[in-house]
Amino acid sequence: MTRDPREFLREAIRSGVLTPGQGREAAGKYEAARKRGERPDIEKILALSPPFESGSLENLLFQVRNGAIVPPSRRCRAPWSRVPRELEAVVLAAMAKDPALRYQSVAGLRAEIEAYRTGRTLAAARYNPFQRALKWAKRNRAAVTASGAALVALAFGLAAMAYTSRRERAKGAEELHASAEVDWKAAEEKHPFNPASPQDYFRSRIAALTAMGRSLSAHPAPPDEWKELVASRAAELQGKAQETGDWALAQVLANLPREWGAAGELEAERRAQEVNEAFAETVRKDRVRLDDALARVRDAEAATKEKKQGALVPGEVEERTRRLARSAKTALAGEVLTRLVEDRESQGTLARRFLVELLGRTGDVQATASDRDVTAPRLIAEVLSQDRPALERLGADEIGSWLCAAARLYVVAPTALPQVESLFDGVAGKFGAESSVANAARQAQKIAGVARDPDPDREELGDWLAAAAESGSEYTKRLIELARDEDRLSTAELVLVYDQLGMAGEDTPPEPGAPRPNELLRAAFEALPDEWLLDHVRPGTDNHARTRAREKAIHAALALSRLGDPTLAERLSERRYNSEEYSTFWNSTERALALAPQGLWPDPRTAEEYTKRGAARRDQGDLAGAIRDFDRAIELKPDYADAYTNRGLARAAQGDLSGAIRDYDRAIELKPDHAIAYSNRGSARESQGDLAGAIRDWESAIELNPRLWQAWTNRGIALARLGRNDEDRESFEKALSCCPEDMRAAVEAARRQALRE
Repeated sequence: MTRDPREFLREAIRSGVLTPGQGREAAGKYEAARKRGERPDIEKILALSPPFESGSLENLLFQVRNGAIVPPSRRCRAPWSRVPRELEAVVLAAMAKDPALRYQSVAGLRAEIEAYRTGRTLAAARYNPFQRALKWAKRNRAAVTASGAALVALAFGLAAMAYTSRRERAKGAEELHASAEVDWKAAEEKHPFNPASPQDYFRSRIAALTAMGRSLSAHPAPPDEWKELVASRAAELQGKAQETGDWALAQVLANLPREWGAAGELEAERRAQEVNEAFAETVRKDRVRLDDALARVRDAEAATKEKKQGALVPGEVEERTRRLARSAKTALAGEVLTRLVEDRESQGTLARRFLVELLGRTGDVQATASDRDVTAPRLIAEVLSQDRPALERLGADEIGSWLCAAARLYVVAPTALPQVESLFDGVAGKFGAESSVANAARQAQKIAGVARDPDPDREELGDWLAAAAESGSEYTKRLIELARDEDRLSTAELVLVYDQLGMAGEDTPPEPGAPRPNELLRAAFEALPDEWLLDHVRPGTDNHARTRAREKAIHAALALSRLGDPTLAERLSERRYNSEEYSTFWNSTERALALAPQGLWPDPRTAEEYTKRGAARRDQGDLAGAIRDFDRAIELKPDYADAYTNRGLARAAQGDLSGAIRDYDRAIELKPDHAIAYSNRGSARESQGDLAGAIRDWESAIELNPRLWQAWTNRGIALARLGRNDEDRESFEKALSCCPEDMRAAVEAARRQALRE
């Protein structure tokens, strides 16, 4: 309960705490603040400065949450130089973090003030025996002066009691310090540092560090080794906070040793500067990662336009933005906003769509563009509110990215974009209900309602779950429990759990004795038998068991890729190689391999091993390294058709179509029934403009393998360009009849575009 500060000032003057002149000055400051709309309280009037001092909102919130009030006596800016100790105790009690420790009524606070005025002891203040006796003596002056001898005796007694009190305070501080040391060591054993989920690490150690700081403050003469220990452990935690990107916590930890007397002003300033420098370096690294991702996107866009290989695999833009948003340790949204606002010339490009996707996935609605008062919600609303001609200049794909970004920010902070539904309806209405833009608006509506949608998009649901999870290792612990009890889960539920393990980013056991997420996922990946890698298996195969095992392996691979497993690239490449090109397993693991760490491969010894490593390097974008491996494979085994076919793919990706065709010719010469080599040569010829030669190659491939759906699809596109309408439709129907289920949408899209439906 709060008391009117003016009444407090009047009582302070009557009790002699303030002179009339000092009281008038304080009252004037109070009235001036009140007219400005502020509400000064007793605590602020007492010191004429606020109870919390912070250079940033994050620090302020941390101090309020932890009750880190700077006592009035340590920041007094009032004309009176000394704040009475007992009144300070009243203020701190009134503002205690624990409600149970505060005054429970105005009457309780009034009683404390009255006790101060009349010279009695206060419940909020602490007194040693000497101070209690002195207060009693002031209230009973007659009794004290009546016996001088008694007073002398009392003085000796009080001195002895003061010595005893000092010794007891030292003992209490030593016990507190010893207990804190035990807690710190227990935290080291139970909670190792995990940058992906550091909550338990910080929670356990900060509690122990705080107790050490309290013991340091309470001890009448703290040992120097205590100060050194507190300072070193605060520095350790500060470094880990910087590593995880918790800059507010790092700044507080830099300041705490000074507050506890474990470090001086210069050391505190040095530590604060260290935080600032680490932040600046992390900003630089985040920008480099963003620039690298954009360079990859621009190269892929150029490869697509020039009909080269090397384009992004399906879902790669979304996956790259997802990983970049989760790994960034600074306010990446501000950098993205600045680039989107300043570069209007790149509208419609894949790089710009990448930035828009990334903006939505950061979930940051507070960040602003550099030197501009533009937030993500404001920019999104401005873009989507434009008229149709302006939107058409963006292109349907970029409009869709803006719509999805709006939906993802709405999921995180609904109040930041309350008009999101009207934005969706407005954009769709400008293009018509059957337009691709209207379809994108409907998809955005599903994203916005993912938390309550009975049939949500699985990846969007996974993104929402990962963003909403705030319990760190406890969440990972629950995911592992579910994954280990997989018989109770459907296939869709189990692969969602695997996806979440990858998104959580935690590759250490969530508690002692628990398995590492990597180990559990690697077991699921390896559990798929080799014969089930193929789309066509022998009769009598349990299709339900095969589908479940294959889905587990596919999603385990993606999760391992997200966790940065260094062994994945080699093993996944080998399994993809065994599954045959363009099988369901092959297509579904493209994204996992493309973004997996390249890792350390063992040195190949045979042509087959060089070819496998070359294929993995090619799929990960290392075309030069891939060609070196294929060259070595051909040196070791000049009649190895697969090495020529794979080198042809790498050369085509580099734009060397003539070299690619020579490799395919040699592969077909060595292996006349090599359907893939015919299909790939057809694609190279089509890129050279030789449609007739391309169609002949695709028909040869189909004759050798009637289920080669890529050849059927490419043949249909080429026939449509030649105007052979009946044949092109038949070719697309054949492709749809034999393509994997996860590729039907892509074949349908190619058919609609080729036939202009």
